[in-house]
Amino acid sequence: METATPRCMILRQCVAELCGTFFLVLFGTGSVACAVTTGELMGLHQVAFVWGFGVCLSIFATAAVSGAHLNPAVSFAFAIFRPKDMPLWKLLPYILAQLLGAMLASAAILVTFHGALRRMDDELATASAFGEYFPNPGVVTNGKLVRADVSPAGAFGIEAFGTSILMFFILALTDERNAARPPPGMAPFFIGFLVCTLISVFAPLTQAGWNPARDFGPRVVAAMAGWGDIAIPGPRHGFWVYIVGPLVGAPLGAAAWDVCIRPGLPPLPPPKTSGARESLVGCWSPDQEPASPSSSFARARTSSLIPPPDRMHCAGCLSEDRLRGQHGRLRNRVRKGRGARLGAVRASIVNSLTKTSIPDGCEFAGPMRTSFIVACGSLVVLLFTYKSRIRKGGTACQEHLPCCVCVQSSIMVRARGCAREVSEKGLFPLRR
Repeated sequence: METATPRCMILRQCVAELCGTFFLVLFGTGSVACAVTTGELMGLHQVAFVWGFGVCLSIFATAAVSGAHLNPAVSFAFAIFRPKDMPLWKLLPYILAQLLGAMLASAAILVTFHGALRRMDDELATASAFGEYFPNPGVVTNGKLVRADVSPAGAFGIEAFGTSILMFFILALTDERNAARPPPGMAPFFIGFLVCTLISVFAPLTQAGWNPARDFGPRVVAAMAGWGDIAIPGPRHGFWVYIVGPLVGAPLGAAAWDVCIRPGLPPLPPPKTSGARESLVGCWSPDQEPASPSSSFARARTSSLIPPPDRMHCAGCLSEDRLRGQHGRLRNRVRKGRGARLGAVRASIVNSLTKTSIPDGCEFAGPMRTSFIVACGSLVVLLFTYKSRIRKGGTACQEHLPCCVCVQSSIMVRARGCAREVSEKGLFPLRR
């Protein structure tokens, strides 16, 4: 696969930011326009839920390409506090892409709800389907708040404070050192829930912007569509609140995380060496070989009963540590003959296998027959004595006994009770 050039990569990232911001603003301002024009979304919480899920879906769609900032304030904070992830030279292209995506989404909302918006007499209420105003025009219309309750300075403080909370939790949910963070696939859900919570708390006061692109892009579309001064600069010339407030609040939230929480997080584990080979979960890897050949596990590997780790791969088997410990303990108990039950069962199995007839065409003579009998008897003892202590495995082990010890040596015991010898010549069944 060809590696993209830096110019091609930044173009793809900007396209992702444009698409993500488009969907975010489309779902969010669309829910506001639906509530304003039709009244079908009754109550603040319904609009907040649509906003939250819109944010969640937009992040899912674009996070793998651009990081899903979808917000100039978030990009600005990352450029300051995470310059390795967001170099400063990317900031302007990201912001332009986000603004363009927001404008395109607002144009789509304008075309969709144009007739219903034009029939309404309250221009400020219809303009709130695009930009944001303080206090919320819907709350003012109901008489629960008056315009003097929220000043421009107060609105600025609310926008900065809310955006700082948003940025703080974005870092908390995505910091690799935070052991309590959700899996990466769940982070967009929690960010969407966070946006929903912030809207539920602060939207009656400022409509909860937190995003300069989300506010300014739709304002430009509204101004060009005929809302004029109501869109820009807005009542009391307050449009700057939704631009400056988030750009101040996001770095403050990132600084709060880096100063208050991040120093106490445990360090990341050291990276794997370049020569190390990856192994499946539950399997052995060459990195787990004991350094000292005199260790108990290294001595146990000299036996034909315990094959080397690189021949014991099976997805769904025991974890590395448990498998190492199990085989070490079982190997020692077999060799030293600990336990009367183990010795008696082994003796009876060896005795019965001695009398077992061999099919025609399959010759086991001399040492080969003896080693086969001893190995088979020892393996069966291990299987039936310790099957309750070994975890069941996945699909790769379903046709073995319930103990799920997958040994790629010369002996395998099948679930249907037929012992087979696996050799270069093929599979030779043994009669009971």
